[in-house]
Amino acid sequence: MARITKSKKSKKVEEEKDAGDRISQQFPCIADELLDEYDHLKGCGSSDALSVYQHIDEDGEVYYDAYCWSCNQVYDHEMITKTSIAGDLGLESNGKVSGNVKLTKASKAEPLTKEQAQTLMKQIGYKAKGYRGIKDEFVKYYGCLTKLDQKGEVEARYYPETTDGKVSGYTIRKHPKNFRQPRLGKTGMSSDLYGQVRWRKGGGKYVMVCGGQEDCHAALQMFVEYNRSRGQDDYDPFPIVSPTTGEGSAYKQLAAQYDWLDSYDGIYLALDSDKAGREAVERCIEVLPAEKVHIVTWSGKDPNDMLQKGKQKQFIRDFYNAKPYFNDGIKTSAGLYDAVIEELNKERLTLPPYMSKMQKMMGGGVLPATITNIIADTSVGKSSHVNNCIYHWVMTASETVTIISLEATEGQLGEDLFSLHLGVNLRWMSDEDKDAFFEKEETKEKLFDLMFLPDGQPRFLIIDERDADIEKCEKRMEKAFKQYGSRIFVFDVLTDALRGVASELQESHMVWQKMFIKNDIRIINVLHTRKPPKGKDGKSVPISEYDALGSSTFVQSGAYNILLERDKESDDLRAKNTTRVRMPKCRKGITGKAGDWYFDFDTRQCYDYEEHFGEPFEEGDTKTSSPNTSKKKFTKPNSKKVEEVEEDKPPFDPDTSEGDDDNPFTGED
Repeated sequence: MARITKSKKSKKVEEEKDAGDRISQQFPCIADELLDEYDHLKGCGSSDALSVYQHIDEDGEVYYDAYCWSCNQVYDHEMITKTSIAGDLGLESNGKVSGNVKLTKASKAEPLTKEQAQTLMKQIGYKAKGYRGIKDEFVKYYGCLTKLDQKGEVEARYYPETTDGKVSGYTIRKHPKNFRQPRLGKTGMSSDLYGQVRWRKGGGKYVMVCGGQEDCHAALQMFVEYNRSRGQDDYDPFPIVSPTTGEGSAYKQLAAQYDWLDSYDGIYLALDSDKAGREAVERCIEVLPAEKVHIVTWSGKDPNDMLQKGKQKQFIRDFYNAKPYFNDGIKTSAGLYDAVIEELNKERLTLPPYMSKMQKMMGGGVLPATITNIIADTSVGKSSHVNNCIYHWVMTASETVTIISLEATEGQLGEDLFSLHLGVNLRWMSDEDKDAFFEKEETKEKLFDLMFLPDGQPRFLIIDERDADIEKCEKRMEKAFKQYGSRIFVFDVLTDALRGVASELQESHMVWQKMFIKNDIRIINVLHTRKPPKGKDGKSVPISEYDALGSSTFVQSGAYNILLERDKESDDLRAKNTTRVRMPKCRKGITGKAGDWYFDFDTRQCYDYEEHFGEPFEEGDTKTSSPNTSKKKFTKPNSKKVEEVEEDKPPFDPDTSEGDDDNPFTGED
């Protein structure tokens, strides 16, 4: 199995927008104050069971809603404004919130306990009397609760959200379509897709992604009743799911569930047919395996709308008429100006400071949507320089780095990165010194800074799969991009992955790389060369980019081809530890000699030779001074700046269990 370590940015802002902030103070229930104006309410009388939640809408305005844990009734902002607790919340008669009241926010919502969820199931129940044309059995299948008022009319829906097969919270929608209600427990982006818990194992022919919860209910009903009409009562329903946070952010939840969705042969995107739905489909395609995606175009607005209008047969036809996703790639010249401005403003990927000469020749760094080939014979120091680049990008780049490590193990790669970060050669420490060194709090803090972002999320991805074929590596890279947003890939060593493979397959992989980088991705390939021949003087002849092992399409596809050489048999220590660099191909830049890089054995740091020693490197000269004598000190790259997040908020840990599909929605009478 591939070892993939996730690195992603904080979700603090999105989570706050989803769930709101609960005010730490407990309030008396306000039901009794509102009975004369709102017929659906029932009296309560609780003195401390009301939880109030503060939200910020899209316009930046503050609003409140509340939920009473005694009578299980919800109250919106307008209702709260009319009650005695309005003053405590700084609410004016016009509904505006003044800034004169200081409120203490409670800690972030915790998942509901099993007992809390079961209590809600018993008190609220599943009977919905065919609300929105949907039969109770299909609503209950998804664990959706329906609250009825005193007249038996639907007052609100409670949509369950799950994590790891357990109910973690409920999103409440007040009839007819008011989602500005309290969210109970832990809800939001980190939840599973709605309904996913009923098909946890994954795998099968179809999975359909609808725009919302009611569309899931309606679609399931129409498919099941269609099968029953054909005498196929024993057919199990295929997965029908939806995002829990709306179509606009659907792509984020789909990306988080990439593995589960990818386990199906076909992924049917069946969002609403309006403009917002079409735009959401385009964003969803970007995070899914495109070859599996089919687009469902509804004749009506959405599945629930079609059910209510009696268009069940048309719904079935629309589903089976779904078209595979296809991007014809044709664009008109009308958008050319904007495309050029966007291209010119794209950020370049900088290089470690000692590679400044080469960076200048590139025009400031590596452009997006490019392939870079680092070409060298074995044992010339390329791993040190590649790992210096990795370390620099991990600590400074705005995008996540993925390393496909086929030469070094995870531990070997980590050892080199640790040494770079700490400024010591860990390999040459005695066991006793290493033990003492790693016990120091200062060491632990520095290593934590390397491995984790300030919000506790890992900084980078590692694909450690030396036994995998090239197609599996491609799939892993696609997953790293689509699920985790990685756009910097270091393939170390590509020629190892393709050794012994037919030239047609090697060329096919480079076609794949060229298509893959169109997503503004940078791929850095490490390539071995044939053993360089000796000249008349007994020294190795300088290598060419076409000495790289494998298909010539490797170097032909590169925007940058970088050659590394070193006289590893030299008697002079400086020369022996200096890598000579040439760049015979540099798209939109300058080709030629690109620097001399000196490796300091004691610290595992690298330097520009001339800057470090104050004189240019001249091959063959004997240096009588110490090879490490220099006035230049090593400086570490500045870490990425990441917005502060709640420290007590645990990162989302996706489900990795192998358990059977199960029904967590128990507790009803």
